[in-house]
Amino acid sequence: MKTLFTILFVLFIGCFHAGAQDIHFSQFYGMPVLRNPALTGLFQGDLRGTVAYRSQWTSINAPYKTMAAGVEFNVPVPQNVDRWLTESLGLQVTHDVAGDSKMSKTQVMPVLNFHLPFNKETNSMLSVGFMGGLVLHSFKRSDLVFDDQFVNGTVMGSSNQKFDYTGRTYFNGGIGVVYNYGGYELGDARYYVGGSVVNLTPNKSVKYFLDSIDMSRNIKFGFNAGGTIPTGDDTRLNFYADYFRQSGNNLLQMGAFVAYEFPQVDLGLAGGLVYRWADAIVPVVNLEYKNLLIGLSYDANANNRLVIAGRAKNVFELLLSYKGFLGILDTNIPCPKTQLW
Repeated sequence: MKTLFTILFVLFIGCFHAGAQDIHFSQFYGMPVLRNPALTGLFQGDLRGTVAYRSQWTSINAPYKTMAAGVEFNVPVPQNVDRWLTESLGLQVTHDVAGDSKMSKTQVMPVLNFHLPFNKETNSMLSVGFMGGLVLHSFKRSDLVFDDQFVNGTVMGSSNQKFDYTGRTYFNGGIGVVYNYGGYELGDARYYVGGSVVNLTPNKSVKYFLDSIDMSRNIKFGFNAGGTIPTGDDTRLNFYADYFRQSGNNLLQMGAFVAYEFPQVDLGLAGGLVYRWADAIVPVVNLEYKNLLIGLSYDANANNRLVIAGRAKNVFELLLSYKGFLGILDTNIPCPKTQLW
């Protein structure tokens, strides 16, 4: 018979995989593929690479850690060539690990995004992105301790608890649509709105032991919006908003930033706040020098129910990004101006 600890562990797995939402970052604007596959490649330049690291619940023995790396590539178009359709390629990798069991989820998600221009003068276009890749769920049995290992209050030997599997791999996919209006120059206003459906997988279950976990309930619906409004010769207001619905849960996050540009020294500085509904208020600072951006944030808890035994979540997040032109078709193309997203 399975022990009470094992049953509780199964319930934890079920909540973690089937009833909870996918991972998210406070600096969510820096991970466009995680927001919507159709946001891939919507920036000035040919190439952008981004890495992010998030650590939370640092006051407990096994903090939750989330890592991500992504790259986007805009397929160059030869000069004087009028194409009605352009493409962007992307690859997003994420890894999330939590708890003493090292419960983890790793995703590798290639993306193909098509851009259909409506009006080149206003730079309005419709983007349709397709994402598909592999997902690996796993945990380490060796790091778990069960009640049959306790002898006179001391942990002895190995457990007799049996697991059918300690890891599962399956295919995942998604599709997104985004309408973009406006350009990327410092004086341009830009707006976009879109929606997506991800976690479209034919694999209906992930089985460890006892019962299979129904993954068909894990489909995530998303809506995205954002833009840039020039407020002066060298200042802008950037804003972002996402809403996700997954497994009966809702996630609403929004952010606004004031960006200052110093074009004489290729420097940009932005500061603002992100608010995640009924969860956290997040101060954010972004510094961009030439092609490199560094972002730092800290989640200030806005929900006392999420604090356990007086221990704060202590969520720290670091974002690093590089973007530029590769000069594949024209070596005289200059590096992009400071943008701060």
